[in-house]
Amino acid sequence: MLCAWLLFFLDSYLLTLRVQELEQIELVWLMTSEWEDHWNVWKSGRFIDVETGDMEEISTTLFRKLQKMSRELKVSFAPCRTQQR
Repeated sequence: MLCAWLLFFLDSYLLTLRVQELEQIELVWLMTSEWEDHWNVWKSGRFIDVETGDMEEISTTLFRKLQKMSRELKVSFAPCRTQQR
């Protein structure tokens, strides 16, 4: 009985980890899509109309989001890496 519960618990835990990983990957793809949308507008517009301040603000914001996510992933997956060694 305990063994069956333990297997269920491990499967549930691993499934939860995978769902979290997929959500994080989805966030990265959403940020990538957001960047591509902005880039397409910038590259198709006239050079004289380009607002470099807006470009810098958007790129800095997206970069900070990616940095934050990177730090979170390093912290959340650190125990997994040490167990695999």
